[in-house]
Amino acid sequence: MVLGCRVLPDGRPSPALARRLARAAAVYAEHGAECVILSGGTTWGGQREADVMRREIVRLGVPAELLKLESRSRNTHENARFSSQELLALNFEGVAQVTCDFHMARAQTAFRRYGWQPVAYPAITPPVSCWRTQLRNAREYTSALSMRLHWDGITAR
Repeated sequence: MVLGCRVLPDGRPSPALARRLARAAAVYAEHGAECVILSGGTTWGGQREADVMRREIVRLGVPAELLKLESRSRNTHENARFSSQELLALNFEGVAQVTCDFHMARAQTAFRRYGWQPVAYPAITPPVSCWRTQLRNAREYTSALSMRLHWDGITAR
């Protein structure tokens, strides 16, 4: 499973999304997979994340027939919710998860909420300035808190 991210105005994956897809393709090349779920429904400049992800990951060598697109999610919680439904429909009992290293803890928490224990394959983010790191950490903390508050009343699978 690969979690979506921003798409550039010209329809190419953002650097973060490109790193996620490259990591997923490398994991596939090393370990194989029965299927690869591409999770991302946000539209950027007329391009839906899952569609851009499909185009790029096929270019990176993952067979198109293994791909399942989850194109309803707009955030990490919805990635977990909608992808969980897909995993259950496919009768999978386990899942590997690819996202950015700084995003992995929140993504793992979201999938655990739906009863999964994903194996983490983080896409490593290049070093950034201290200010940008602090800003990203604050955004992750705020998003994780918001996600947990949203869970009130939600039942796991």
